[in-house]
Amino acid sequence: MQQNMETMSEYAGRAAGATLGAGLGYLACSNKNDLDKAACIVAGAAAGWAIGDLIDQRRQALEQVSQQENLALVYEEIDTLEGESAGLSTTITDQAMFATGSSTLAPSAREKLLKIAQAYLQQPQKILVIGHTDATGSSEFNQRLSEQRARTVARLFMQEGIPETSLYFQGVGESRPIADNTSVSGQATNRRVEIVEITSEDELMAYTMRKQLSLDNIRSSVQTRTESSPSVASSSTSKQPRDTAKTTAPSTSKSSESTTVTPPAVTTPRHTMALGGAPVSEADLALYQSLFDTSSTWKRLLPVGQAQANNSQQACYQDNFRQSGSVKRLGDDQSVAYSAEDYLPGLNQSLLVTTLEDRLIGLGPVAVTRHFEPVSAPQLYVYQPGDNQHSQYRLPVSVNVYEGDEAWLYRAFVDDDQAPVDCFDLVFNKQDATHANDGRLFYAGNQGLMAVNYTPARPTRQ
Repeated sequence: MQQNMETMSEYAGRAAGATLGAGLGYLACSNKNDLDKAACIVAGAAAGWAIGDLIDQRRQALEQVSQQENLALVYEEIDTLEGESAGLSTTITDQAMFATGSSTLAPSAREKLLKIAQAYLQQPQKILVIGHTDATGSSEFNQRLSEQRARTVARLFMQEGIPETSLYFQGVGESRPIADNTSVSGQATNRRVEIVEITSEDELMAYTMRKQLSLDNIRSSVQTRTESSPSVASSSTSKQPRDTAKTTAPSTSKSSESTTVTPPAVTTPRHTMALGGAPVSEADLALYQSLFDTSSTWKRLLPVGQAQANNSQQACYQDNFRQSGSVKRLGDDQSVAYSAEDYLPGLNQSLLVTTLEDRLIGLGPVAVTRHFEPVSAPQLYVYQPGDNQHSQYRLPVSVNVYEGDEAWLYRAFVDDDQAPVDCFDLVFNKQDATHANDGRLFYAGNQGLMAVNYTPARPTRQ
């Protein structure tokens, strides 16, 4: 029975690939005569079988290394958007591959990765090595470190004989967590290296973009915001909102001659505003509850168990900007990117404005491609009360974008800790991005952290 099951498993990928290939071949040639249509089906089935066959062989070779080296590997078969079999993702958890803060492989990890590289020597397609970190430290540092680690592994694969032209690397830092960063075990799970083998560079870019846009990336709690204001979230593991004051703690520096003590702690009041909102503990935050509602347009991006769980609200003030790097070719270290020519309708370096109380709030330039990739560095403009000509604040923001079935989320974080605005979320319909369908802006008010409905739109000409 075991032998039969292994045989069935061995041919599963090939059969699935052949079936999908035949179906796609039929669709591609549906307007041809019967003879040509039959030829298309045969060609599609053959191509699908070949890809499935390669996936099966690759998985078997990797599984042998896993058993020999007592190495835990997690596999995920990759399909194209049309449902055709395209490749295989293999994830290796940290297991002390790298020392803390280092991109140098431990000797034991190097030996294991050399054996994994050998499993890819036969007919290598496009291979992308993705580095992931936990959320400890700054997002910028984590992205840079993860990229260095991914490049180290990609170079090891090249040295083992895989063509340089087939190899790519990417550091996504903490931007794609798969476990809770507030626990030691969760952090260890998030530290990992992912090896993606796929049919083409275009499919490679489509895969990593889909992963980056998934709302699944914001479901795990993180602990990168350390402000000490009281929590207003329903979960004990949620991040703390920013306080309305910033404290500089005393510190000491020692030398061989003397000890210097800095002045006592200084508390700097944070700027506040009145925008007509309510304290976050009383505000309407149904927007975030819907993100985890199984009847919402986001449901397909969440595991079934997670979608049905009683999740805490995942507003931007509980989150952190997640910096991710571009995909780079190993040969020249140059980035591979989608063309930014095609923008979402209404978001081609656009200005979005609205009025809250008697203040004009402007955001721009906002540019998002049809692949939901933010390509601009916008600023948030807050004008003087009753004065639409002179801005009181110009606040640089960092942006993450997440995709749902029919809508997508534009999440922005204000980079200045002393600014009165903390962050904001905007929800856009995929068919019309000229205005936000829903949104919330979080700011410092006279009752602490406040939330207000925020739905800016492109200004109309009078």
